[in-house]
Amino acid sequence: MYSVLIVDDEKNCRQRIKNILRKSEVPIDMITECRNGMEALEVLESQGIDIMFTDICMPKMDGIALVRAMQKLPYKPITVAVSGHDDFSYAVEMMRMGVRDYILKPVADEQLEELIRTFEEEIRQKRMQNKTRKHIGYQQLKYLMQNDNISEKEIDVIIKQYQNSVFPEAGYYICCLEKQEYHGGENSHFIYLNDVWGNDLFVIDSRALTLFSKNELQNSFLGFSEIHFGLSGLKQAYEEAFLARKQAYRKMEHRVYCKKKESVTFLDEKGIEILVSSQTMEEEQMKKTAQLIGTDKGAQISLFMKSLKRDVYKGSCSLESFEKGIAALLQTITSTYQNLLKEEDMDFGRFENIYQYPCLEDFMEELTEWMMALQEKIHTQFDDYKNKQKIIQAVRYIEANYNKDLNMAVVSNYVSMNYSLFSYEFKQYTGVNFVSYVKKLRIEEAKKLLADTELRIGEISAKVGYENEKHFMKTFKSACGVSPGEYRKNIHFASV
Repeated sequence: MYSVLIVDDEKNCRQRIKNILRKSEVPIDMITECRNGMEALEVLESQGIDIMFTDICMPKMDGIALVRAMQKLPYKPITVAVSGHDDFSYAVEMMRMGVRDYILKPVADEQLEELIRTFEEEIRQKRMQNKTRKHIGYQQLKYLMQNDNISEKEIDVIIKQYQNSVFPEAGYYICCLEKQEYHGGENSHFIYLNDVWGNDLFVIDSRALTLFSKNELQNSFLGFSEIHFGLSGLKQAYEEAFLARKQAYRKMEHRVYCKKKESVTFLDEKGIEILVSSQTMEEEQMKKTAQLIGTDKGAQISLFMKSLKRDVYKGSCSLESFEKGIAALLQTITSTYQNLLKEEDMDFGRFENIYQYPCLEDFMEELTEWMMALQEKIHTQFDDYKNKQKIIQAVRYIEANYNKDLNMAVVSNYVSMNYSLFSYEFKQYTGVNFVSYVKKLRIEEAKKLLADTELRIGEISAKVGYENEKHFMKTFKSACGVSPGEYRKNIHFASV
């Protein structure tokens, strides 16, 4: 989409150009009208205009003066002079200053439409080039901040090439926050740099700091550097912004500003100094807390994490000590519960950089929830293990007592297990329900006795746990397709 500015003191002329543009196939999303060069210059200074049509003879500031004045602007539109026959010599003078073409009044539809189509392709190509140039420039700025071993020669080359791209006259501030995807769009007052040492940065025109702080990223926890001039101070500005960001994270303040006094201090959004503690915490306590996850002391874990958050917030535990403590906690969890952590939903990589979270409270809340979920998984797996051991014990008991009056209530009581839970776990382990398992075990034993002994059918029925011989015979035939007597005959014939 493109923006067009029409500058002419004659309303009818402005309206005609506007009507032709609206009927054009070129996607124009904004058409601005001005009555003279003075009004037009104010528009050009406040917003980006792609194409400008300007009359030559106008009151207050004519077209020649307008074109001359706009040469100082960082972004100059493609300009077309709109001329009467008597203005041709003036149009030539304007073209010497970069005006691309001129059209005569009354404006012809075909001529204007052809110009617009030509400019559309040119602007599109220019935007692509600018985008590529910006991307390369932003990568160079990130390189300048992220590399400690960059040579003086490299620094000089980058500074000479991109010095004018970072608000050389007014200076700049750097704003630092957690890595995220900013969708605020292009803005002439700041530069957005994503993922610098795991943070997102905004390099802000110093004149727009108040506007940026008021309008952008309202719910984020931001750290701001002191004002800097020139790219040579870019890395120092980043370090200041990151330190301020740490304090915003710790104190859960939405705006923290670095202020240079005798030593670096930090002010919250109300201008009150944020005190920075250097006290440390015991890493051993974090390791002990990690061990509690495998116990039933979830309440104790939760209380400790709340206490830790309070200590960091108040400053009785420094952020540096807190980072080391979290690293010790995660390392102990890894070594202690490594098998469980192989599961995808137990991945803890997101906790390794505490500043990936907007603030301390968000980090501690999610880490605590994760630890409690891990504890629940440990308990569940331990319970599953205990249940499995009980079912194994139950199967052994059935194998030893299948010839007695046996039912599921007797066996579940024997292994001290809830009746319903026993029924579910037994089927999960054996693949069949309790009754089917016992029946299969008894029939298989009856087959052996029929084949290997001369015992009567009634005796075999009793030996495999059936008190009623008829019930045994019916069950056997249902399972094997023949009666016990027929089964014995068939076995004997097969062995002759």
